[in-house]
Amino acid sequence: MSMRLRFALACAGVFFVIGTLAVTAVFFVARTTLQYRASVFTPQNAFWSTEPEDYELARSFGLAVHATYRTDVLDNLRNAGVLAVLGGTGLAFGAGWRTAGMVLIPLRNVTDTARRIVQNHDLSERIGY
Repeated sequence: MSMRLRFALACAGVFFVIGTLAVTAVFFVARTTLQYRASVFTPQNAFWSTEPEDYELARSFGLAVHATYRTDVLDNLRNAGVLAVLGGTGLAFGAGWRTAGMVLIPLRNVTDTARRIVQNHDLSERIGY
C-alpha cells in the first residue's frame, strides 16, 4: 500500500470516528430532550375543560402526537447524520489523497534523481535542495 493511500485512509478514518462520535452525541442529546415529561400532560394544564373524559382524550391525543414527533425527529436526525458522516468521510479521503500527493512531490523528485544517478553511474549529478 502506498504512502499516499495510507495517508488518505488515515484522514478518512479520523474523520469517520470523530464524525460518528459527534452524530451519536447529538442523537442522544436530542433523544433525552424529546423524552416524555409527565408534568406537561397534567389536569392543571388542561385549561379548556374540567371534565375527566375530556382530559383523558386530550392527553391520549397529545401523547400520540408527541410519540410520532419524537420518532420522526430521531429518524431524520439519524439518517441525516449517517449521510453527513459518509459524505464527509469521502471528502476527507479526497483531501488526504490530494494533500499527500502535494507533500510527496519533493520526495518523489529526490527518489527519481537518486535512481537516475544509480542507473547512469553519473556521480557528478547532484540532488537539489
